[in-house]
Amino acid sequence: MRSPIYWLDDIKSPTFLIEGRDGNSENLERMEEVSENENLHCYVVEDADHFSVLAPATRVVAEKILADTGDEASIVITQEELDAAMKQDPAIPVPVMTERYVEELGMTFSCPYVWNIALSEDGSSLEVYSGYDGANAWDMAALYITLYDAEGGDTQQRLKGNMEEQGYVVEEISIQGNPAVDGASMVQTDDGDFYYQRYLSVERGEECVVFNFIIYEEYVEESVVRLFQDMIDSIAFDD
Repeated sequence: MRSPIYWLDDIKSPTFLIEGRDGNSENLERMEEVSENENLHCYVVEDADHFSVLAPATRVVAEKILADTGDEASIVITQEELDAAMKQDPAIPVPVMTERYVEELGMTFSCPYVWNIALSEDGSSLEVYSGYDGANAWDMAALYITLYDAEGGDTQQRLKGNMEEQGYVVEEISIQGNPAVDGASMVQTDDGDFYYQRYLSVERGEECVVFNFIIYEEYVEESVVRLFQDMIDSIAFDD
């Protein structure tokens, strides 16, 4: 009952089957052989498998859907379009953002929907990170939120001076009327690896809320820098 090959004649709307050669292409070709339904369109993409074909094909199909504004569906996809899409550099979409509330800090901020918030093992900070381990900027970036006691009235100035000495580009800003120090730099680990760090300290009375954004150098791109900025712009504290 679950096998689509027995129900192909019942397809009433244009339907596109796209598969990588190294995926389930044999099953797709069997369906193409037995069906005479003009609504069924089958494509096998070379040098792709069941999963690698998804992102390139999805972009092609999405563009076709957006351009198809008539009263009836008139989408046409060619093998050449799919083959060309496979040769393009993969485009990593900007993640969907969602608002999160941290009750302990009385604070709201936005982060990628797929990111989790968890208390670190030592209980010293909140870790905000993706639950996936894909080799892309969104999955490899992370945020650590920590609460510190403001040791005297010059805490932020001392922090600013220390960061500048370490090569950070630092500026003094305001987050919802709260003074803050915002710095960014490429930092080298003890193992010799480099990562991009955006370090934001917001003074709240006798405490400082620190936001530590990090991502390894090979995943640094303009879009992830903008993501960090969007997250900073979304920070709001309860009155």
